[in-house]
Amino acid sequence: MTAVEAMDLNKTGVLGDFDIARVFPGGGYNFAFGSAGILPQTGKAYGTTFGLDQQIIMFRDALKDCYLNTPQNISEEIVHCLMKATFVIAVGTNNYIESTIRPHLYNIHPNSTFDFAYALIQLLRKHLEDLYTWGARKFLLFQIGPLDKYPVHSVMNSTADEIIQQITTFNTELQSMADELSDDLPDSFFYIVKTYLIINELIESNNEMPDKNNDTDPCCEVKNGTLLCAPNGQFCEDTTTYMFWDALHLTEPAHSYLAKRYCDEKSVCSSSTIAFSYASAHSRPRPTYLAHCLILLLTLLYFPPRL
Repeated sequence: MTAVEAMDLNKTGVLGDFDIARVFPGGGYNFAFGSAGILPQTGKAYGTTFGLDQQIIMFRDALKDCYLNTPQNISEEIVHCLMKATFVIAVGTNNYIESTIRPHLYNIHPNSTFDFAYALIQLLRKHLEDLYTWGARKFLLFQIGPLDKYPVHSVMNSTADEIIQQITTFNTELQSMADELSDDLPDSFFYIVKTYLIINELIESNNEMPDKNNDTDPCCEVKNGTLLCAPNGQFCEDTTTYMFWDALHLTEPAHSYLAKRYCDEKSVCSSSTIAFSYASAHSRPRPTYLAHCLILLLTLLYFPPRL
C-alpha cells in the first residue's frame, strides 16, 4: 500500500499544466525542490533550491489569474476550493541536518537549542499566515522524525542526545504554534502528524513490517558522505526488509505505514490535499505521489477538493 492509497489522494500533476478550474475534480500539483527548508539558505550548497517562501510565491503566482493578483478579488468558487483543501507541510529536517554539517552557511547558528527552534517556528508561522491570507484553512503539519536513529546521524556533528533535544524542542514548539494559530485565525484547522512517535514505534517493532530486519543501514549504496543513493550504486533486493531507503528517507513500506497509522486515527486523510513538504530530490517541480511527500521534506503539492 502506498501513502496515496492510504490517504485516499490522487496523483499530482505538473506545475506547467496548472489550471485551477480544470483540476477542481481531482489531482494535484507539485512545487517541490529537494534539499530546501524553512530558512531560505537551506540547501543552497547543493545548487539552486527554492525554499518554502519561494514555493508559496510560485503557488500564489499559479493562482494569480483566478485571484486577479489579490486575495480580495478571489472568486467564491476558488474560496470554496481552498477552504476545503488541506495543506500538508513537512519541513524542518533539512534545517537541522545542514545546521550541524554546514553551520557557516546560516545567519542563525543553533548555539541555543530553543533559540534555533524558535527562529524556525516563527518563520514557519509567517508562511502559514501568508497561506491563510490566500485562502488556506486546513493544515496538516508533520513533526521531525527521530534523526538520531536515521543513517544520516553518522554525518551530523551532534550526539544522539543533542539531536533528540533539538528535535523534541522543535516538535514541541510546532504544537504550540499550531494551537496558537488555531485560536488566532478564524475557521482554521491545524493537525499534527506525530512523525517522531510513529517512526520510533516502527523502528522498535516488526509488527507492521514483519519482514523488516535492518533498522540502521540504507537500502541503497550511499558514498562519500552524501545522503542520497550513489549513481550506479547497489540496491537492496527487497525494500520490505529495510527501514531506510537512503541515509535520510524511509522506504515505501515505512512511508505507507506512516500514512496509514495517521489516517486510521484522523478523518483528514479523506480530504483532498495541498502539500508543502520536500517531496523531490530534483531541482524543479515534477509529478509525484503523496508517498514521495512523506519520503522527503519540503514541497508544495496541490490536491483540490473533490466535487
